[in-house]
Amino acid sequence: TKIEEGQNDWISQLPESVLVDILSYLPTKDAVKMALISRFRNLWTYIHCLSFDECAYHDHNRYGGENYDGPHYDERFLNLIRHVLILHERTTIDEFHLKFAFNLFNTIHDDQYNSDGYASKERRMASELTTWIKFSLRKQVKVLDIDLLGCGLSEPEVNYELPTRILTNNYLKELSLTGCGIEEKGCIQLMLLSKLSLKKIMLSDKIMGEILIGCPMLEELSLDGCCGLHKLKLATNIKRLKIIVGWRNQMSNSRLEISCSGLKSLEFAGAIQLVQLKYSASIFDASLYYSRTFMCERRIYEEVQMLLLKLAE
Repeated sequence: TKIEEGQNDWISQLPESVLVDILSYLPTKDAVKMALISRFRNLWTYIHCLSFDECAYHDHNRYGGENYDGPHYDERFLNLIRHVLILHERTTIDEFHLKFAFNLFNTIHDDQYNSDGYASKERRMASELTTWIKFSLRKQVKVLDIDLLGCGLSEPEVNYELPTRILTNNYLKELSLTGCGIEEKGCIQLMLLSKLSLKKIMLSDKIMGEILIGCPMLEELSLDGCCGLHKLKLATNIKRLKIIVGWRNQMSNSRLEISCSGLKSLEFAGAIQLVQLKYSASIFDASLYYSRTFMCERRIYEEVQMLLLKLAE
């Protein structure tokens, strides 16, 4: 009946701003498909959250091995991003998420693969990737998530180096980077950043120090599988720290000194020879986790047990 049809068509009564919000919380691939419904038309061009995940296409991905025949990028995935970035109308966006397996393997073996054009293909892809990131920065993105490990089946031999503009930004509030390279000489100034997550990134005490100095509003810091740190001096504004050290990580055989005055919450997982905490009296919430791959003398286990008992008091 007409009454039942009217009741079932409640979505057409919603204002366009609400429909745009609904589309914004869908994967962008699905939001674009909604254009097939007349009520949504081209509303997707005004969504405030863009999310691109290569894993939605990974049944066609190819990975290195004995039969490796060059870098492969799913054209459906690339064309989706190109299409969206060209037609997107909104002047600003809140979030930009990209999950994409990318590395510069052939570029460092140019002599071996140059005849097949593999290295030049990677460099063109790196240039396009930079264009995507700069697009998000022009849109004054607040939450930026760049994951270049994709489905995580392989580690990059050479990381893509971030454009310097990403680290000199007055709009970013949350930044998550996976499998990227950070230039040591770059200027870092992220005045509004409150949350930073770094995963599988080569760091140094110098780079990390510049990051912390350049992020005066930073409150949460997460380091997952990052290498190269020996001393971590946190500013008093950082309240929460999370560190994960993989058992194959270079840090598993090293020592880490953390100065953490002002820190409230500490999460530490993985395997490392020694962690020395300085100025840690402010910590009231601590979590320590060691996987079965962490091996040490029984005496060390007993010392950890005593430490946990003291924290419980």
